[in-house]
Amino acid sequence: MGSLQHELADDWVDSATHLRRFANNSIRDVAARRQREASTVYEFLCECGDLRCRGLVELTLGDYSARPPGSVRAHT
Repeated sequence: MGSLQHELADDWVDSATHLRRFANNSIRDVAARRQREASTVYEFLCECGDLRCRGLVELTLGDYSARPPGSVRAHT
């Protein structure tokens, strides 16, 4: 792949990661308003950047909030 193709591919991965982080932040915000127990587990979207990925990650709100953007992964 040429340099431009690598840049475009990187942009797609970054966009997918940011979109999923936005969705995960929305899940966190809605869950926080429900005021459940701190040990309640929620499903968050995998932030791997692969547009085909449909992975989910089960985390408490505290665990999710402690992770940096892009680090919520259903796989390695």
